[in-house]
Amino acid sequence: MAFVIAVALIPLAAGCDSTADNTDRAGAGAGAKPADLTSRVASCTERFMRRASTKEASGELRRYATKTYCEPFDKRGWVYRNGTLSIDAYRYVKNSGTCSRAAPGQPAQTVPCEELEAGGPLILDCAILHLVPRAEVRAYVAKLRRNREVKCDDDTPLSELGAS
Repeated sequence: MAFVIAVALIPLAAGCDSTADNTDRAGAGAGAKPADLTSRVASCTERFMRRASTKEASGELRRYATKTYCEPFDKRGWVYRNGTLSIDAYRYVKNSGTCSRAAPGQPAQTVPCEELEAGGPLILDCAILHLVPRAEVRAYVAKLRRNREVKCDDDTPLSELGAS
């Protein structure tokens, strides 16, 4: 999964912040101007880069964040004007992966990753959640917590997730 590669390439640091309005979605239809699109993608890319360590913040990593995440997410309407991402971007990444399991002596089977986590806490892949507005993350996490314990894969306290 491309996201796993990105997580390996982007060591996460302190959270992002912004005072821009999170409700102005990208992909707002035919009225969106090319400058708006460029601005949203650039803001999204900058948020990814602020989360990357300065050692890793290369032009190659910038292009990767833009081409793999920001541009495709913007085309789907998941990038807000201030560069934060809709919770839908996280759901897309989360649902794009598969895991495999194998019984002794049997070939591996591809299964939804949630099946492998059924007995313990649900581990969230929090790299994208750091770029989603805090209010959306809190609502998403609250819904998940109704049914089971939830933890962040990078040990971020759930109360600190999300862009402000």
